[in-house]
Amino acid sequence: MTDPVARLRQAARIARQVYDSERKEFDILRKAGVVIPELAAIEQEKENGRYEGQAHTISFLVQSRHMLPQLTEKEARDVLWTLTGRDIYRMLVVERGWSSDRYEKWLSNAIVAALVTAKRSRKIG
Repeated sequence: MTDPVARLRQAARIARQVYDSERKEFDILRKAGVVIPELAAIEQEKENGRYEGQAHTISFLVQSRHMLPQLTEKEARDVLWTLTGRDIYRMLVVERGWSSDRYEKWLSNAIVAALVTAKRSRKIG
């Protein structure tokens, strides 16, 4: 994918697909992780991998000169990692009753608004 904005929107789509598929399990794992340290360690390892995996997307954003100039590469990666986190999905979809489609559209627009220069972003409805 050669369009950095499309790549960020793809990150929103992937987050939605992963969390939709894990929805039944993640509340159980979240609660169990408090009691069973091994599960918490596995979750932390997954989060570290997700953070590392997003480096390529942010590097591409920097190289294409689409990234907001006031952000460092690390800050942009932190923002992407945070916005695509499981807890935001849980809060909006599970606790607040948003549809998965609504979550994905919001997340896609939020990621682009947080990371991309205004002249390069395109909002989706």
